[in-house]
Amino acid sequence: MGLFTTEDVWNGGFYELALEYDTGKRPGLIEGLDQLWRCKELEGCYLHADRDPDEQTRLAFQPSLLSAGHLFGVVQLPAPTRIPCGTCTVDEDGGSDWLVFYITMSALGSVYGVGGFPFDSGDHESWRVPLEEWLANIGRRIFSRAPFRLGLVGFETSGEIRASELLGGIPKQRRMGLLVPRDDGLEWLPRNEK
Repeated sequence: MGLFTTEDVWNGGFYELALEYDTGKRPGLIEGLDQLWRCKELEGCYLHADRDPDEQTRLAFQPSLLSAGHLFGVVQLPAPTRIPCGTCTVDEDGGSDWLVFYITMSALGSVYGVGGFPFDSGDHESWRVPLEEWLANIGRRIFSRAPFRLGLVGFETSGEIRASELLGGIPKQRRMGLLVPRDDGLEWLPRNEK
């Protein structure tokens, strides 16, 4: 079996970098996707999750690929193993547009000791903290070229909080990391709940 076709590799929930863009401002979201797929750690885009990368054509990101829904790739984490990853966009009715970069828990399990996360009470900080820092760095690079309203980093975070909800202040307890635009740049506020 290969990278994309190993049994259950696309299952088990997602660890994400989710970026909120203003609704109807597609150029920002498209530029964000373009910047993401240009990251040196990513190889892609591929259109099919059920065929391995060596069995399909690798495509440079272009706006017309948005019609595919999900785009798939291979990511080199700060670990020696390459694993599958993907992107999608979410257009909320009357809400924001989201760019989501994700890695499945099953794929992460081939690199880190994820155990039964998020359902067990094991100590997962040894892999979560460096992974979240790594995802935040990807977000910082995207922001420098394609600014977003808010970035969320963690387990299944997309749409959990919106920039408009933070106008009254940042929550003291956070189950996800936040990338918050400020006048002087982008602030990273790590998750502080286990």
